[in-house]
Amino acid sequence: MAAIAASQYIENAYSNKKKVEATLKNSLKGIEVVRSLNAQTVAPEQYMDVIDSLSDIIEDIEQGNVVEARDQEIDLLVDIADLEINTLKITHLNEAISFIDRASEIDADEFAELTFDKAESTLDASTKFIEKNYRNREGVKAAGIDALIAAKKAYYVALEAQELVKMDAESAEKHTLEVMSLFNKMHLAAKGEDITPNKLFNQSELIISIIEDYKNKIKTLSNTPSKSQAFSAPPSTELKIETINDASVQVVPLSGLESDQETKEEEPTLQSDEGSFDSSEIVTEDTSSQVAEEAEEPVSEVVEAENDSKNDTEANSDEVAEESAEQGTTAPSDSETTTTLESE
Repeated sequence: MAAIAASQYIENAYSNKKKVEATLKNSLKGIEVVRSLNAQTVAPEQYMDVIDSLSDIIEDIEQGNVVEARDQEIDLLVDIADLEINTLKITHLNEAISFIDRASEIDADEFAELTFDKAESTLDASTKFIEKNYRNREGVKAAGIDALIAAKKAYYVALEAQELVKMDAESAEKHTLEVMSLFNKMHLAAKGEDITPNKLFNQSELIISIIEDYKNKIKTLSNTPSKSQAFSAPPSTELKIETINDASVQVVPLSGLESDQETKEEEPTLQSDEGSFDSSEIVTEDTSSQVAEEAEEPVSEVVEAENDSKNDTEANSDEVAEESAEQGTTAPSDSETTTTLESE
């Protein structure tokens, strides 16, 4: 509730006191920074101390004591910076501090002396880094991670070391077999076969080499272009379709192909100087077949037709002679008749 009241007080100062905004510009900006770090929750008591100091300075400005307010702001800015640093340390180092404390409780300084000393040194270095570089947010985060890893290591090494010290021969054998079993599961998953019995250190080195081999293979595959990437398609060219407009080129239809619709028979047409169709123009499928049959008639039939035609010609000649005698004219001779017929 106190934090809410303080925030409301600041908001009123923003809206109603332009003089406060101009005089305490840096302080108000610092308050916004620590609030963005959630200082009111992480370090509530220290945050309220800063807010109380800010309220006193605002009252001095409202009473016209601007010079005194500016002098007091110097100390306020220091307090705001301390609040920011402390908020960052709590946020990024509290978990590491917790593991250091737990390691101390299980006598890590005795069972894991070197590891515990290193963890404490890492925590101390991370704390100093945050205090000097608190505006470097990425560096602060990395320092917190380093401290946490070192503190966890100290705790778990001390925990395992205690168990080892307490072991008798049977327990030590059981523990060793359990560790070997873990290595064997790793090797079986990676190679599909059991690991060769060896020292625990050597087995761990073998597992590391297998992992390195897989990493190198993955790296090689990632750097090798796939077939789809290696294939380079030729540049596409525009398809051009050229048509032949030459009238002299005769288009011959393909044999064996039938159109969806039956082609209509071409009907004969009259020429401009004709009043009717010639016999040669009226040709149907029946007449064409008839002509083909007639062409196949024996030669004897053709000879008989010629003889009949000759007899008809002689008969006509006799009729013409009789008519000429009646009219007092001389009938032409056979040779003359023949000549006339031939000319016709």
